Amino acid sequence: DNSYPRAVRLAHDGSPNETVLATFARRGQGAANSLPVYRSTDGGQTWSNSPISTITSHTSGWDLAAPVLYEVPRDANGLNQGDLLAAATAWDEWDFTAQKIEVFKSTDHGETWQYLSNCTETSGLPDTIGHGIWEPWFLLTENDTLACFVSDERPANSSTNNQVIGHYTSTDGGQTWSSTLTQDVAFPSDNLARPGMSIVIPLPNGTFLMAYELCRDATDPDHACETYIKT
Repeated sequence: DNSYPRAVRLAHDGSPNETVLATFARRGQGAANSLPVYRSTDGGQTWSNSPISTITSHTSGWDLAAPVLYEVPRDANGLNQGDLLAAATAWDEWDFTAQKIEVFKSTDHGETWQYLSNCTETSGLPDTIGHGIWEPWFLLTENDTLACFVSDERPANSSTNNQVIGHYTSTDGGQTWSSTLTQDVAFPSDNLARPGMSIVIPLPNGTFLMAYELCRDATDPDHACETYIKT
């Protein structure tokens, strides 16, 4: 039942060791789905036997899914170099009518976490599969704006954009976010295209690279998705 493993190598934890943190959505364990955080101090060869921390939803009784871990690379707008951000879809699993992208912050390299904000949230959607906000990813831009990327199914069942990839921005370190989604990958003339699961990194030449999947509804599931990159 566990899903969406994510790992991050820490560059600013003050340790001479090769510290790596990993998490996943822990599901079906007799409690609300949560994000256990494990640590390796040898570059991922061995791991702590038990989680060093566990992130649970800020919304009572809700589950967490599709997480990300992100290390802040420098001081910026209330964030300090080495702070960690985590985010995930918060929802009452299989109730598609309401969801949030909850954001959490750690100032001690993953030992403890505090709820910070909602990158975005939604309610009043149809209670059917295919409506939701998923797969967050963070990026700190050169002007210290924090971006929160999501896979957004809210346009589903319309004549355009079965799903889009877009981002919200924060200029106060993730405490508040823009109200409007900036679309990054969208196909307005194709209601079957489903871009999602984006990963975005800065490149040394000052550009950014995004890797994402592009799937299609109503197609052979064995050949429905391809991987693309975009700069």
